[in-house]
Formats: sequence, C-alpha cells, structure tokens
Amino acid sequence: MTKIERFEYPLPVLKTSAEKITIETSGACRGNFTISNGGGGLLSGVITSNSRAVRFRPEEFTGNDSRIEYSLALETFKNGDIINTDAVIQTNGGEKVIPVCIKIVPQEIHLEDGGRITGLNDFLAFAKRNTAAARDLFVSAEFMMWLTATGCAYMDLYDRLSRDSDKDRGLENFLILSKLKTKVRITTDEPEAEFLIEPLAAGAGASGGGGTSAGLREGFFTLKKSDWGFVDEPVQVRYKSKWLTLEKERVRSEDFDENALARLRFLVDSSKIHSPVVSDVISAGDAALRVTVKRRPYMSVYLSKEYMGLDDEGGVRILNYTGKDIMVEIETRDNFIKFEGRRYLVSKYAEIPFKVKMTTLQLAQLTFKRQPAVVTEITARLACDGGMQVKRLPLVIGEF
Repeated sequence: MTKIERFEYPLPVLKTSAEKITIETSGACRGNFTISNGGGGLLSGVITSNSRAVRFRPEEFTGNDSRIEYSLALETFKNGDIINTDAVIQTNGGEKVIPVCIKIVPQEIHLEDGGRITGLNDFLAFAKRNTAAARDLFVSAEFMMWLTATGCAYMDLYDRLSRDSDKDRGLENFLILSKLKTKVRITTDEPEAEFLIEPLAAGAGASGGGGTSAGLREGFFTLKKSDWGFVDEPVQVRYKSKWLTLEKERVRSEDFDENALARLRFLVDSSKIHSPVVSDVISAGDAALRVTVKRRPYMSVYLSKEYMGLDDEGGVRILNYTGKDIMVEIETRDNFIKFEGRRYLVSKYAEIPFKVKMTTLQLAQLTFKRQPAVVTEITARLACDGGMQVKRLPLVIGEF
C-alpha cells in the first residue's frame, strides 16, 4: 500500500444511539446506549461523566459497536432534585457531548383504593382513613423496602417496632416517635358520679346509675379520646374498694365508637357498704371519675323545737325511709320529759308529742342554783339489719 492509498483509507467516525439521556427515577437506575463507528478503521476512545451521580462502564472502549452501560449513584440527593450533567466521549473518530438530565421523583407505593404513598405524610393520611390496611402495610416487606429506598431516617426505629407482637401498638408508636402524630389522650367530661342507697329497699334506683340485681347499682365511666389512633390503657380503682367493681380492667381502641367515646360499665355493691358515705376514684389515662355512694339513714329524727319553757309541749318528728312500718323506742334522760309511751309504730311520718313538767322540787333546785336553764336529752332508737340506729336530740329547758 502506497502512502497515498494509506491516507485515502476512510477514517473512523463517531456515532451514538442516544443524543440525550433523560431519566426520572426514585432510586437506583441502570441503562445503556451504543457507540458505533460510521466510518472506516477501528474506533476507540474514552467516556467520562461531569457528575458523580452518573457512572459509565466501560470507561475505555475499542470496537466499532460498543455497548456502554450507565448507573446512577443518588445517595446524596433527595426527592425533587434535578441533576443536569454531560457524558463526554473522546475517540479517534471525533468527540461528542451527550446531555444527561436526571430528575429524582418520590418512591411510590400504590394502594388498592387508587391512592399512592410517596412520603411518610401520605402514609399518615392513609393510616388515619384506613388503620387496619395501614397496619398490614406497615409490617410488609414492601413498606420496609420503600422506607429503605427513600432513605428514611427512622429505619432503626421501624426495625424494632415492626416486630411488636401488637401490630396496632407498633404502628402507633412508630407514628409518634417519628413525630408524625401525638399520643392519644383519654379524658372525661363527667368527673363525678353519685349514688343514693335507700334503706331496706333492694333494687331501688340510684342517682348516677341504674339498678341491676338486689344490692347492685350500675354506672358508666364515659371516656373520650383526643384523636384517632391506638389506645390501650389500664382502668383502675385507686383505693381498691371492695364495693366497687369494674367490668373491664383495660380500655382499648375498639371500645371507642365513631364519636371517639367509650362507656365503661362498673357496679356498686351496696351490701358491702356500712358507712353513711363512701367514695373512691376510677382512673384511665388522664381521666378520673370520683364515685360517691351515700346511704340514706333508716330514719330522720328531729325536735319540733330545741328550746322549751319550764311548762311546755313539743314533739319528736320522725321520717321513715325504709318503705315499711318501723318500731321506734324513745328514752329520756330526765323524768320531767313526759311521753305517753316508750315504743311507737311509725309509717312514713310521725310526730310523737311530749310535755315538759318540772316538779316543785326541781324548780326550787334551779332557783337555788341560780341556773336559768338545764340541758337534757331525748334518744330515739331503731333496731335495723341486726344493728341499731340511734339519734340523740339535745333539748334546752328554761325560762324563755
């Protein structure tokens, strides 16, 4: 071959299958294009990137039909970033610059209802409208891979909470600890409940609750929660009173209705109450209900007047709350208080008359002692339930 023939032999000419590379991706991505020779001879050269986000393999090539693969390294970029760079090709057949545009779009989870999740706020909204479905997604491999691909900062937290034996609790704690929502607060608008126990009237109604079987009263502790989400709180009786029992020892999410209210039933056993007034507190979360039980006395006894003259008349008034006739015994401390009898049968109400009649000697003693008045006492007794209700009535006798 002569020198003239050598120089007239066709030279390599650089050609590429791609004039521009445009990529939208949410994570790792690969692709390829071809570098070919449009002329003669053997094409060889190098390809370089102007950005660390794009890598080409091989970086050096020889051949008339070379396949170039590219990969993206997007660890330092975030959703919404746009990367504009170039692929620079230098060969013995010429040079070429291929523009490269990379747009990082959010990683998505497509939902059965047609929605999609592109970030944790989307997941929060999904959990709010369909907690059961969000709970199942939360523990799925798809969700774990999505969190990894989006570079979630709470992966260690997720790894621990997704293994919680209670999936609802794990989901709730993840949302709280990742600062997407706050803990549900349990409160009440009804902090007081009062029951009135009627004597000897088994099954009678009580204010603050309804009746059940003999000796039992029913009440409800109404709770409300501050927001949607998981609830699992202990319900406790503060002083462990035996007369107060709870139907449930915990309040859970499923106890609340569509209005975010829960009614917890409790029972008051009047057969275990032996004081005129008892009280205890039921608590759940930030809510507390004070339950007060008042036992109405079997009878109420009082005087028609508490100050009487030396020769006067009065009465002992008795209100009977038992619902049946009772026998009341009257005693006096001094003999100048005169009743017609000692025992009296009382239905609903009675006024038992008495007289104040001092003897001449008693009057003389008052004068001698220069005592303007004397304090005496009338006692009313009622045998009830194996015990005794006693009412002492002080009475002042003098010249008024």
